[in-house]
Amino acid sequence: MYTYSLISNSTNILRSDGATIPADAGNTDYQAYLTWLAAGNTPSYVSPPPMTLAHQAAAMLAKGINITSTGTPSLNGLYLTNAAAQANANYVANYVSINGKFPGATPSTTFTWLDSSNNPHVFPSTTEFMAFYTAAADFVADCQTIILTNTGTLPSSSVNIP
Repeated sequence: MYTYSLISNSTNILRSDGATIPADAGNTDYQAYLTWLAAGNTPSYVSPPPMTLAHQAAAMLAKGINITSTGTPSLNGLYLTNAAAQANANYVANYVSINGKFPGATPSTTFTWLDSSNNPHVFPSTTEFMAFYTAAADFVADCQTIILTNTGTLPSSSVNIP
């Protein structure tokens, strides 16, 4: 017979064999937990298990990268690194690499990019944008490697660019 514990700050239940059970009425393990409760048992409380390295990397990736520009302080900010932001940055960096200028029907020597709070930052040249792109791409690649392997060293989420 199993005993059960409630995981702090979670709706999941920890069974004595280590299984984590979601609070889902359709789940047979959850139904067994409810039967155990109905029999007069009382669950204990436990702290959630520590996050794996892969989970920590995923959380960092979800939060984004904090950029500090020594040459253009107006670029300083927390920028998203989610899949949509990665796709947009890849598009712009690829365009810049091929064409030597920012994309757009009307040529521009500057490019505006939003940070995680939707505040606009104006990149004064392709050089600054590519430095930003490189820092973000390195951060994403390092996080994704850890997510896939659950090994390695977490990258810094704060990066300085020229």
